Amino acid sequence: MIQNLLEKFREIQNKTSWDAYEVSCHLFRNNNEILESCGTGIFLKILDDYFLITVAHVAESLNFEFYVGLEKHTIFKLGGNLVTNKTNNRDKDKFDICVLKLCSETIENISKTYNFLNLQEIDINHDYKNLPLYELVGFPATKSKYNKYKKKLYSKAYRYITTPVLEKNIYKNLKCSTSYNVILNYDRKKVYNYKKKSTQIGPELEGISGCGLWYTPVEEITSKEKPKKYLVAIITEWPINDRKYLIATKIDLFTEVIRQHFKIDIPKSSITFSITK
Repeated sequence: MIQNLLEKFREIQNKTSWDAYEVSCHLFRNNNEILESCGTGIFLKILDDYFLITVAHVAESLNFEFYVGLEKHTIFKLGGNLVTNKTNNRDKDKFDICVLKLCSETIENISKTYNFLNLQEIDINHDYKNLPLYELVGFPATKSKYNKYKKKLYSKAYRYITTPVLEKNIYKNLKCSTSYNVILNYDRKKVYNYKKKSTQIGPELEGISGCGLWYTPVEEITSKEKPKKYLVAIITEWPINDRKYLIATKIDLFTEVIRQHFKIDIPKSSITFSITK
């Protein structure tokens, strides 16, 4: 009975992961027309405005030039008004926030390829549960291959179901805050293969930064409608000193940047955070 319920819920997560994929983009560096995989971003539509959210260290590594793929193996450089959180040392920054408010030309060019997540699918003030109700969907560099003869980069998304870490000592060891961050388990040696219905060794996750952490409520297992999923955090780091975990910044900090910096009337998070500090 429990096994059947678990398999049913995995089927639901498979559907929601596709929805997550459609609002996610692979971010590239354009190095003399040779594309290099650098990270992931999420497209949002909040009221009448459109945004890309990702992490600041990826944006800085790209020199704030965001290239994404469009149809027919073409690339496009995103444009707009960008803001990142302030820090004296990005390597030690546990916020790592980047928000790009997209310009009208960008919106027009990417709308045929990507969907946009709406505000109702963002769970501000999310209450984390120690259950496998969470999934990341992103583009690690190890899942991408560049064909130098055809001058094409083949991009493949990766999804992984995980649980949040609740032990405070792990947050302390990884220099994270339970107020701003969520730490997630990543057991690379026991990654579930949905097609083969067995476990296998998973990929290394360099380049996964900027992807979304998605929550599917357990009640969706009995829903007759399209299953719901909610964006609750953005993955920022696969820590070098402890590969069993992933670090994410709660989505509240991104929505607070949008609310404060771009003066957009959206729900205020219970987390106290200022973009200017």
